Amino acid sequence: MVAAERLLTAAQARTYALLSEELTALMPTVAAVGPYTHVLVGDCRETLDYPALDEAFRAVRAGAELVALQRGRYFKRADGDHIDTGAVVAAIEYAAGVTAWVLGKPAPDFFRLAATSLGVETAECLVVGDDATTDVAGGRAAGLPTVQVRTGKYADQRAEGLTGDADHEVDSVADLPALLRRLTAD
Repeated sequence: MVAAERLLTAAQARTYALLSEELTALMPTVAAVGPYTHVLVGDCRETLDYPALDEAFRAVRAGAELVALQRGRYFKRADGDHIDTGAVVAAIEYAAGVTAWVLGKPAPDFFRLAATSLGVETAECLVVGDDATTDVAGGRAAGLPTVQVRTGKYADQRAEGLTGDADHEVDSVADLPALLRRLTAD
């Protein structure tokens, strides 16, 4: 969200937001009415309806740039799997015939910005996650070492043949300290 705020503020954007109410309140470039220069898509599961999706589509068709906070297919919660932002982004891309600019995972710049915001070099970082398509793929695209955690989406993605590209695998984030000790000892 920080990257989106910086980018859209610098561009003096007039943003149509498909975001949660909380995230929309944090975005100073959100405009109440068009014309829009950008459409920003993030977590909108509590605010998304057909009129909102249609407004985003129309804005992009009219020339607004489509910007996505991430491209996740789905996420897991205690009550099961839920559709994620990537599906909404894909719907607008397909309907409008455009490709979104992704500011979050798996975009390599996302990982570089995270390192910079922490004041560390990317060489000092390790990307850890359960999603082979966003965490591992994005970390690898940014040139960072990766750790696949065998929780969350791991079993689903393994069945789809999507895992196996990480530099390391662990059963749980609780295993990270031991992995880090091994890596720093080498």
